[in-house]
Amino acid sequence: MKRRWFWAIGLAAGVAIGFIFLTTGNLRPLAAPAGPVARDGSRTPLPTAGRKLTLLHFWATWCVPCRSEIPALARFAERHAGDGIRVVAVAQDRSFADVDRFFGPPGKHLETFLDPDGRYGASLAVEALPCTIVLDESGTTLDRYNLSLDWNNVLLERQIVALAKR
Repeated sequence: MKRRWFWAIGLAAGVAIGFIFLTTGNLRPLAAPAGPVARDGSRTPLPTAGRKLTLLHFWATWCVPCRSEIPALARFAERHAGDGIRVVAVAQDRSFADVDRFFGPPGKHLETFLDPDGRYGASLAVEALPCTIVLDESGTTLDRYNLSLDWNNVLLERQIVALAKR
């Protein structure tokens, strides 16, 4: 008998809480931005068509592990520019001036974008920096690395190149 009351009270409480959340309207998710901010200030989705693989790398100039990782990522992008691998660095900084002070002029093989409010990263479930998301030609996530990587590591390089050859 006590179990029935326990379940009845629990069910009634759940229904009441659900009703409150549904009627207040405060729990609607924010609309995901179209994409990161380009140098011209526009937000456009990152095209993945025409590339076998896109590495979408989230970082920031204030992130210590990111600062040591990004030069090696730029060299990786340069080594594999002809392999159909696109490397996109999305900085969670406020301006390109911050990025350029750290990075120098943008490289021709490492595209840089901004995510100043973190909403684009949040829409892709980026919870910590650095984070690299591997996308195929259709934009499907093939892999995700939620930590700093050694882009000079031969095994990592082979793994990424193998994904591009699939």
